[in-house]
Amino acid sequence: MITKKQTDSLTKAIDKFNKDLNEYFRVSEENELPDIDTTCIGFSPAQPYKYQVLKTRVKVTDADGQEYTITDEWELDEVNESLKYDRRRLNKAWRVWKSENPDAELEKDDEE
Repeated sequence: MITKKQTDSLTKAIDKFNKDLNEYFRVSEENELPDIDTTCIGFSPAQPYKYQVLKTRVKVTDADGQEYTITDEWELDEVNESLKYDRRRLNKAWRVWKSENPDAELEKDDEE
């Protein structure tokens, strides 16, 4: 079972990601993030994470709509990896949006 401390840490990370994602959506007027770690160059729709803290578990829906039910550390690690991946996508989105040459920035492989 995950602890209250782990639950609080996860929900805090999700809230921060959602705040940053919504800021990007507001500034860029887009609701998509670049695809990374793939040979296809493009963007995919994204949404803020959703979560529900229950008595013995946490339900999470990630930016791509994937649903998780977290009851142990293994499942918590899965969600943390998803959050890390989406943070990388968001960081790349900002770099592309701010770039003077967005296409070149989008084509770069990032080693973060």
